[in-house]
Amino acid sequence: MRLSYHPPRFLFRRATVLRLVTPGETFLEVGAGNLKMSIALLSKFGRGTSVEPASGATAIHASLSADALSRLTLVTDELSSVDRRQTVDCVVSCEVMEHVEDDHGFLDELRSFLGPGGQLIISVPAKQRYWSVHDEMVGHLRRYEREPLVELIEAHGFEVEEVAAYGFPFINLLWLARVVHGRRQVAEKSSMSNHERTEASGIAQNDLNKWLGLVFNPLTFAIPNLIARSFDRFDWSEGYVVSAHRIA
Repeated sequence: MRLSYHPPRFLFRRATVLRLVTPGETFLEVGAGNLKMSIALLSKFGRGTSVEPASGATAIHASLSADALSRLTLVTDELSSVDRRQTVDCVVSCEVMEHVEDDHGFLDELRSFLGPGGQLIISVPAKQRYWSVHDEMVGHLRRYEREPLVELIEAHGFEVEEVAAYGFPFINLLWLARVVHGRRQVAEKSSMSNHERTEASGIAQNDLNKWLGLVFNPLTFAIPNLIARSFDRFDWSEGYVVSAHRIA
C-alpha cells in the first residue's frame, strides 16, 4: 500500500472527524484543500462533493484512483455556485470558518445544504491565547473559545452533540513548531493578501517529501490517536472538532 504524507495535525483531526461522522450516502466538504479529508470520507459515504476554488485542486483530483474519481465530484468555484436543490447527509468544513469574515453567514450557507437531521462537522483552531504569527501567515481571522463556538453554531439552527478538543497533547506541542515556521514565512508572505495566504495554506502540504509518509500516516498514528481521544472531553487542546445536527 502506498503511504502518502499526512501532516500530523491533520492526522489527529482526520481520526476525530471519522469517529464523529454518521455514515450515509452523500457528503459535501467545503474548503477541501488537498482533498485528503474528502478521500477519507469516501470510506463512510457512497459519494461526495468537494468544494475547493484554490488553484491546484484540479490536478490533485485528476490524480485520484478511478474509484475515487467516480465517486468524488470537485467544484472549483465558490460555495454559492453549488446546487442546493438536493440536500446531502453531511456537510464537513475543516479549518475554514476562521478564515471567513462573516462566520454567521457561512454557517447559514452550510445549513442550506442539509435537511432536518442532517449532520454538520466543523473544525476550527481553539483559544485566542494561542494566537501567533502562524495564524497570520495562514490567513486566520480569529480563534474560537468553546462555549461561544457552541452558542454560535446553535444560533443558526443546529444542536451541538459533541465538541472534541482533539489531538491533545500532541497538537499543542506541534503548535510550537508552527509558531517557528510562521516566523520563517513572514518575509515570504507579508506582502500576500489574507485570501492568498488562505489559498496557499490549503494546498501547499500536498507536495512535501513522500518518504515522510512512512512516518506520518493513519497507520503509524493509530496509537497516538487512541491516546489523544482519551482527552477529547477536556478543554485542553488548541483545536476543536464539532459535531452538530440541523434541527429546523
